[in-house]
Amino acid sequence: MRIRKESGTSFARLLIRLEERKTYKPRDDNQLS
Repeated sequence: MRIRKESGTSFARLLIRLEERKTYKPRDDNQLS
C-alpha cells in the first residue's frame, strides 16, 4: 500500500511537471525567437 501511494504521488508530480514544462517551454521559445 505504501509503495503504491508513493508511486501515485510520483506519477502525479511527473504529470504536473510535464504540463508546466509544456506551458512554459512554448513561451520561452517564442521569446527567444
